Amino acid sequence: MSVKLCHTTVETLGSAFAGNYAGNTPVTVYSKSQEYLNPPANSWFGFTFGTPFEYDGRRNLLVEVAWDGAGYAATATWWGSGSSRICYSYMLNGNPVFGYPNSGAVDGYLHYMRITVTPNAVAPSSLGRVKGLFR
Repeated sequence: MSVKLCHTTVETLGSAFAGNYAGNTPVTVYSKSQEYLNPPANSWFGFTFGTPFEYDGRRNLLVEVAWDGAGYAATATWWGSGSSRICYSYMLNGNPVFGYPNSGAVDGYLHYMRITVTPNAVAPSSLGRVKGLFR
């Protein structure tokens, strides 16, 4: 299982995964050779990313979740009011569906997820003085 994040300037998802990156390289922020997830229904669950990702706050953000294995995988999705919200692909009985692994079907399904962002008070590359006001 892996989770990748990638900045993109793409406004509408296309069926080719690489094309959605808009020339940027996705960063693997979470990866495990085996991951068993059995979260309780209708509640948040999570895990900590092993690699930091600095989101610039300007461009769109792609979140790519991938898994590969012989076990059973089930996900829950909802139909959102928007279009082109998800690009997905998978294997079914050993046969690729929607051009797996390089392309997929674009649809209006919506995964609900949250990512906690920890802002930096001062940029790590900053040199100079930090002033504070205390009362």
